[in-house]
Amino acid sequence: MLVYNIPAAGPLGAAPRWSEILATSGRAISALCLSFFVAALFWFSHHRRLVPGRP
Repeated sequence: MLVYNIPAAGPLGAAPRWSEILATSGRAISALCLSFFVAALFWFSHHRRLVPGRP
């Protein structure tokens, strides 16, 4: 598993905009999405290989 050091939120004044979220945590979010995509590829490949009756 990957461990992310996402900065903690300060006092909440207003809701952050998506541009602010991506500016502060964009790399961590993209790495998290990439790791889920790779895990999904392995999962689908694994289940495709275990289909009964397939050589």
